[in-house]
Amino acid sequence: MDFKTIFKDNNFTEQGGVFYFGASPKEIKPSKDENAQDQSRWSYWRKKNYEFFKEELGNLPKNSILVDLGAGQSDFLELTSKFNLCAVDFYPYPGIKVVCDLTKPLPFGDNSVDILMLSNLIEHIPEPNLLFAECRRILKPGGVALGTVPFMINIHQRPYDFYRYTEMNLDYLFKKHNFENISIKPVLATYIVFFNALTSFFVGAIRGAKFPGNLILRILWKLTRIKFKILTPVFKRFSSDPDMPLGYLFKAQK
Repeated sequence: MDFKTIFKDNNFTEQGGVFYFGASPKEIKPSKDENAQDQSRWSYWRKKNYEFFKEELGNLPKNSILVDLGAGQSDFLELTSKFNLCAVDFYPYPGIKVVCDLTKPLPFGDNSVDILMLSNLIEHIPEPNLLFAECRRILKPGGVALGTVPFMINIHQRPYDFYRYTEMNLDYLFKKHNFENISIKPVLATYIVFFNALTSFFVGAIRGAKFPGNLILRILWKLTRIKFKILTPVFKRFSSDPDMPLGYLFKAQK
């Protein structure tokens, strides 16, 4: 597909099939994971994201124009490549078609996109109201926005980590910007939250300890991981606290 037909204007440069609407911020330190699409390396959260997108995208026409905002290294390319995919990011990762500043108005025309995908993006946007307004603007009538956002997670991708959203806040933002058929589902896995907190504790303690304390802590951490793995089936049965979700899966329609 010729994506120039859905751009808002011609204020871009093209290099190697990538459209640049401005340069990448110099302070961005792009992650480089050659195995980003290797599902065996994914976290529980990432796997739940994949399951959600697989189910939702499986119900949509394959001739749809799908814009993946903040696509990064395209973890879910297996799913998105079946559509007319336009992957967008701050940085020109492999597979990215449009490089632009996602904190500013998007370079797509009004009513030009069938599907918007926002995978672990909105926590990195300092002005979410602008993004939500832009998402609605560029979606066609009846178009759908699909996304995921973490909640109980460490600060990441500094200095671009601004918010943690609750289901109430997400619902408010979608309604404020006149979206319809809003669905927000929590990913409940309190045992994963607990394990992540343990990991942070031991990593910090080991880093700050001297020998032989750091060696003792390493041994304790290894034993804790083994016990946790053994008891995981038990933990899963009691891991459904709605006030401590890993994050949220959301869907809304224009």
